[in-house]
Amino acid sequence: MTDDLNDRVVIITGGGQGLGRAYAHAFGARGAKVVIADINAENADNVVSEVTAAGGTAMAVTTDVADEASVNAMAAAAEEAWGRIDVLVNNAAFFSTIKMKPFDEIPLDEWERMIRINLTGVFLCARAVVPAMRKRQWGRIVNKSSATVSMGRPMYLHYVTSKAGVIGLTRSMAREVGKDGITVNAVLPGATFTEVPR
Repeated sequence: MTDDLNDRVVIITGGGQGLGRAYAHAFGARGAKVVIADINAENADNVVSEVTAAGGTAMAVTTDVADEASVNAMAAAAEEAWGRIDVLVNNAAFFSTIKMKPFDEIPLDEWERMIRINLTGVFLCARAVVPAMRKRQWGRIVNKSSATVSMGRPMYLHYVTSKAGVIGLTRSMAREVGKDGITVNAVLPGATFTEVPR
C-alpha cells in the first residue's frame, strides 16, 4: 500500500476482529479514513479506539452484511460522514463457529446462512457502495475468497462453495464496472492465525 491511501474512505466489513482488524490498522496507518463495519458493535468500537490511538481516523458502523437495510445504512453513514466511498474490503464471513461435518449432514439453515453471509453479503455491500464510486469515477472493491477454492476442502463444503461463488461474482462484477473506473479483485488467503477462536 502507498500514500495514495491518504484521505481515502475505506469500508472494511467484519473489521472488528481477525484479518479485518489487521486491515483496519494497515489502512489507518497509511492515512485512510476507515469505516469498521461489524455486526459486533463492541468489537468495532474497540478497533476504532486502536486505530485512533495509533494516529489514524476511524468510525464504527454496526452492520449485518446479510441484511440489505443494514448494508445500505452502512454505505449511507460512510458517505454522510466523509462525503465519499473509495474502497470496500468485503471481509466479513461465517466460518469460525462452524463444525466440520460431511456435506450430507449439513443442515439447510446452516447452508443458507453460509451463502447469505459469505456470498450474498458481498453482493449487497458492493451494490450499496458502487453508486458513490461511480460519482467519482473511481473505486476499489476487494473481495475475500479463500485458498480452499482451488483444491476443495472436505467437511466444509458449504464454506468452500460460498467462497467459490465469490470468485465468479468478482470476475463478472469487474467486467461490468471497469468502465466506471472501479476495479474489483479477490484475495484468496490460506490458513491465518488470529485472535478468532479456531
